[in-house]
Amino acid sequence: MQAAEEAGELTSAYISRLVDARVGLLDGSMPVEEFLEMTEEATAYFASPDVAGPHVARWQMTVQALLLDLALWMENTEVIPAWLQALADDPWIQQTGRHDIVQKHRARAAALAGDWAEAIALFEPLLANAPTHQEELSREL
Repeated sequence: MQAAEEAGELTSAYISRLVDARVGLLDGSMPVEEFLEMTEEATAYFASPDVAGPHVARWQMTVQALLLDLALWMENTEVIPAWLQALADDPWIQQTGRHDIVQKHRARAAALAGDWAEAIALFEPLLANAPTHQEELSREL
């Protein structure tokens, strides 16, 4: 992070901060409020017209997915539907066809709601077609 900042690579620095923040959130070393502040700051940065690059849209989607992940982790059923919809409507998801990212979050939401039939129906094709390198597949299980 620090090296990226010193080199003026702010996008890389934000990406590193988000990864570090997520780890901190999950291991309990980062309070939820601090994580939310960081995601708000990253959202503003990535939405800036001055930020360019081939991965900016991907990282905008990632911030949305991180917020949905937090809502699922905290079982915040009031915001989960809105974050699911935001992720489903995300331009990067639409452009790349990575609907599996939305599907795994929908599956987790269904499991959280106790809708096991829906969760299984959503998880089964993800697992059957999962490449060995798929991001964080074990967490979804």
